[in-house]
Amino acid sequence: QISERIFSSRNGSRLEINIYPQKDKQKMMMLKLWVFIWSILGVIVLTQLFLDYPAQEKLFMAIYMALWSYFEFKTVHALRYNINGKEQIVFEDGKMSYVAMIGERGIPKYYNQEELSNFQYKEETEKGFLAELQNSYWFVGGESIEFTSGLGVRRMGMKLNASEAKQLIKHINSYLKIK
Repeated sequence: QISERIFSSRNGSRLEINIYPQKDKQKMMMLKLWVFIWSILGVIVLTQLFLDYPAQEKLFMAIYMALWSYFEFKTVHALRYNINGKEQIVFEDGKMSYVAMIGERGIPKYYNQEELSNFQYKEETEKGFLAELQNSYWFVGGESIEFTSGLGVRRMGMKLNASEAKQLIKHINSYLKIK
């Protein structure tokens, strides 16, 4: 165990690291309430689309529904991830796989171990509304570990604080024998 929410197990040459989301009961309750109310609002507006309104009002409702759908998808995804999600990093047979999972489902990304380098803590330098939104409990994201692979610069480690990220980097680098 690396921290409260980062667990590591090693079996021979296989290293598996699981990173679980932050558990905050108050934020989870607020997220559930938000999803519930947002869903009800969307259903109400959706039912109004089928009533007799002027074309401009229907256009406004259609645009609202597009915006509503985007945030509904994002918040339901965040709710599902915070309840039953994790990031899984596996080093095995000269490859590293990374997957952000919900339950047992996720799409892994594979990297050749020889091409991995430069694992580092990446503090968010962007400021503003979108940066804050990306790091909020309501969205899945906010990766804080950056590394270089044959595919370019990649990120992982959602919403890790500096201490957790640096401990994880040290653990990965010692496995890969990177200085």
